[in-house]
Amino acid sequence: MAKIANMFSTVEKMKKAGFTPVCNPGQRSLKVSKCETCGLIKQAEFERADKHVAVCAACGQTTLLGGKPQCQATTKSGKPCQNTAMPESNYCGAHQHH
Repeated sequence: MAKIANMFSTVEKMKKAGFTPVCNPGQRSLKVSKCETCGLIKQAEFERADKHVAVCAACGQTTLLGGKPQCQATTKSGKPCQNTAMPESNYCGAHQHH
């Protein structure tokens, strides 16, 4: 039950940030894959006009599809930071102090 709640929470957060969940072709189910960070199959895909990302509901890692990880910080308004994370870090230069 916690797994479903985590995925639902992830979907709601991404919708608030302007993203649309990506579904499997011809189905209503989310397109989900294995997370490279934690190894669990809980990484759902989302898209909006400027980005296509995968977000893991288990560990929270956000990855731009194409290999560049997104900063894991949230802005003062509560939205996910849109910057690319620095190499060897989960945060961008502005949020490196986390």
